[in-house]
Amino acid sequence: MSESTTSTHREDIAAAECSESAECPACFESDLLDLPSFPHTVCSKCGYVIGTDTEVPDTSATGDATGTGEEESWSEYYAVTNSTEKQVASALTKLEDLGDELLLSVATREKIAQVYESAAVDNLTDGRPTQLIVAASICIGSREAEVPRPSDRVAQAADLSAGRVKQANRLFQEELGRGYTGDSSARYVPYLCDDLNVDSSVKDRAIEVIELLEENSGQQEVHPAGVAGAAIYVATDGALSQREVAAAAGVTKETVRLRVADLREVITE
Repeated sequence: MSESTTSTHREDIAAAECSESAECPACFESDLLDLPSFPHTVCSKCGYVIGTDTEVPDTSATGDATGTGEEESWSEYYAVTNSTEKQVASALTKLEDLGDELLLSVATREKIAQVYESAAVDNLTDGRPTQLIVAASICIGSREAEVPRPSDRVAQAADLSAGRVKQANRLFQEELGRGYTGDSSARYVPYLCDDLNVDSSVKDRAIEVIELLEENSGQQEVHPAGVAGAAIYVATDGALSQREVAAAAGVTKETVRLRVADLREVITE
């Protein structure tokens, strides 16, 4: 790229940063992340770090309207100025990949990014695999957003052992002051219903069954994801198998079977 072209690109960056639309100068999307302890704004679509003095990537050759080919990662378009930004870039790339698989909304991803940021500020990311830190951040951030994801499912998506992810969760909760007080099983139902591709009537019925269980037996904290999966199984009246809901909830088929028995006992009382 010539010096004059480079100058034009930098002028475009400055203009974009000053515009009221707050668009990314690389892909022209407006979905930007601004974390308090990170020095620059990051585009969550293409990964460009806005505010650096690096050229805007020329993505016209990809033939993709968004400026980033579907098979290409954020790292190919990141403007990094130091190792910290590179680490954050890698973490956000992994978050996007796992977020897609775990059906995480943009708002939830932003909450998760804040958890990761807190861990980085407290040096909890040092010496630990980025994939593990992101997985633990997903578990904590999604719980804080009241749309929790089962830790076993997060571990599976991240290709990690469930034990390692749960251990990291406990460490983060203690070190970051993000204590775990327990989840209602009902909060897991929307995600599991989406993952299992069942309609809203099943979701409503499953939540009703869980609320009935909580009112009568106080068992809402007995593996909440397993209870949610069992409630969906009951609500579908056998349209799904226990194996299917167990896989979605990240629990064993035996756990679902036991929780189904608990639910049916309450329903028939």
